[in-house]
Amino acid sequence: MLKTFIAQCTTIALALQLAACGSGGDAGTTPVDVNSSTSATNSSQSTGSHNPGQACMNSGCHDGTNNAEQFTAAGTIYTSSGVAQANATVRLYVHNTNTLSLTANTDGSGNFYTTQAVEGLSTGNGLVSGVDVEVEGPGGIRTMPGLVTNGSCNACHGVSNGRIVVD
Repeated sequence: MLKTFIAQCTTIALALQLAACGSGGDAGTTPVDVNSSTSATNSSQSTGSHNPGQACMNSGCHDGTNNAEQFTAAGTIYTSSGVAQANATVRLYVHNTNTLSLTANTDGSGNFYTTQAVEGLSTGNGLVSGVDVEVEGPGGIRTMPGLVTNGSCNACHGVSNGRIVVD
């Protein structure tokens, strides 16, 4: 019960912070929007991708070791009943800032992904600041506590941690 209360307080505090500061990035920063018409890669709202829940960036598929596109951030969002959340929005903010680094919508399989560089996430070349994660579904916003430095969400969620759930 205490964990739930703390999670709710964190969500409220973040929402208040975003409302006070706005949700855009710095003047010189352009966030990755994987659903824009100019994006080279995006997850379509109407159709589903494949292998929901799989760690696609670590499996020899989308990790740059074969002919498939190399993802820089990817994961799967579920509802509390365990089905894919096809209408969720994932936002990554550069850690401890209000700089939006990525906005991605889930597809019909609950998956989101991008091949574009995401500020704050590791590319394997040196130190990164990390990102703060926010997922929004029809029923509200959930935030992930702690710093995230790797975009392979399903490498932890669904394996050593619970699935990413938002209703």
